[in-house]
Amino acid sequence: MLPLQATSDIENIASTYQNCCRGLLWFMWIRELDTNRTSVNILQAGAQMLASYDCVTAALRFGLYCSRYFSKHGSVLSDDVALYYLRLSFSTLEHSSDAVIEWVRKAEGFDFPNGLKEEFWIQACTAYAQHEYDNDPDHFDSTIEFAMSFLLNDRA
Repeated sequence: MLPLQATSDIENIASTYQNCCRGLLWFMWIRELDTNRTSVNILQAGAQMLASYDCVTAALRFGLYCSRYFSKHGSVLSDDVALYYLRLSFSTLEHSSDAVIEWVRKAEGFDFPNGLKEEFWIQACTAYAQHEYDNDPDHFDSTIEFAMSFLLNDRA
């Protein structure tokens, strides 16, 4: 559950910026937080709320926070929810420009120590691929291939 102030902050950010830069809503919210002191459960709830505004980075984060395969997961774990949000975000990113993908890869590791920020993207790709495999080991599509390409250093 989000504190009232966090809910209000997210609603204000979304109403102000949703029409011009909804993909950045997650970054606009976390820049206002002390991420070293904010619990992962608050981040998880905030990501869920921002994902409802069609923010791909928030959908990615919410999927990861729900994933048992992400090292910084939240307390609410759900394979179905993780797969849904990871699939949604990876399918969007798959069709994004290389610049957008590179930007997400570099900007999203705020909760990893300096020098290990790239670990965020590796864990994201790994969690998504593992959830897809757990769901159906015989299924392989272009979105899974997209995520796997980073793990196989084809795009690193």
